[in-house]
Amino acid sequence: MNQEKLCKRCGKPVEVFAEDYDTFEQMHWLCFHLEFEHEGDVGRHRLH
Repeated sequence: MNQEKLCKRCGKPVEVFAEDYDTFEQMHWLCFHLEFEHEGDVGRHRLH
């Protein structure tokens, strides 16, 4: 049985780059990038 991979940041299913799900700490690559590369950026609240 194949479980759906859900993003820890936004809660939506991870389909593109799903093979890298664990590499990106169980997030979409973009959510991972925004979480760790733009921490504290103004306007972050608009992404949720």
